[in-house]
Amino acid sequence: MKSTSTSRSSGFFSRINRLAHPVVAVADGDTITVLDSNKNQHRIRLQHIDCPESGQAFGQKAKQAMSGKVFGEQVVIRWSERDRYDRILGDVYLGKRWVNAEMVKEGFAWHYKHYSKDETIAKAEAEARALKLRIKRIKPRQVVRRG
Repeated sequence: MKSTSTSRSSGFFSRINRLAHPVVAVADGDTITVLDSNKNQHRIRLQHIDCPESGQAFGQKAKQAMSGKVFGEQVVIRWSERDRYDRILGDVYLGKRWVNAEMVKEGFAWHYKHYSKDETIAKAEAEARALKLRIKRIKPRQVVRRG
């Protein structure tokens, strides 16, 4: 298996919105790794959301939830930019399901308001809080990420 590719010339970038890609790793509740048709790995940071890190409360639960949804599955990534760590910032779809919104609605993630004004994600967070799901006990980190 080839190492993580950051080359913008791989076939992954020209076909990302048309083909499903297998998820080969889940780093945490908001970061996955997919393979392109050339077997290059690409790290995907789910756009609009943030999850607790592994060492934080509910971090392992968020990772398990994401793994249960997408690990080994074929997902479609819609994206337009990268973050400062060169990860693709994207929306992850499993069939017609928008995984980013599901993670928020189920209480495993929160709306990353500093970087996103998405109304669907904001509504999902409000619904999760109203149902008193885990997210009520999770507070977004005070550290502001740039990029």
